[in-house]
Amino acid sequence: MEVATGVPRTGVDISLGIGGGISGQVIDDSSAPYTSGALYFSVSEDASYNIASRSLNATGEYQVEHLRPGHYYVRANISGKPPVYYPGVFSISLAVPVEVVDEAMTPGINFVIPATIESATIAGTMYNESGVPYANVQVQ
Repeated sequence: MEVATGVPRTGVDISLGIGGGISGQVIDDSSAPYTSGALYFSVSEDASYNIASRSLNATGEYQVEHLRPGHYYVRANISGKPPVYYPGVFSISLAVPVEVVDEAMTPGINFVIPATIESATIAGTMYNESGVPYANVQVQ
C-alpha cells in the first residue's frame, strides 16, 4: 500500500494486539513472601536494558501486562540479596527466557530466594605465560 503525504487514505483497517503478560510470586525458603522488591523484564541478556519493571505486592506477587509477544528474561531484585534470574539462577547466561504470547498471561514464573544467601569473594593474581603477574586486571 502506498501512502502519500497530505492524501487521506480510506478503507484501511489496522488491528493491534493487546500483548501478553507474566505473573508469579517471590518467596523465601520457608514459603514466606518477600513484600518489597522488584522484578525486571528484558528481551536480551543485557540486563541493563529493561522493557518493564514491577514491584511486589503484600503477598509477594507481581504481574506485568501489555508485553509484546516474544521471550523475556525475568530478574528478581530483593534488597540485600544478589539478583536472581528465572528459574532461580544467579547469572543471566544460565537464565531461561519466558515466552509471552499475545492476549495471554504466562503464570507461575515464581522465585524461591533463600532468606540467607552465603556470598563469597574470589581473589588471586593472573600470570602471563612467562610467570609475570599482569598489572591492573579485572575479571568479571
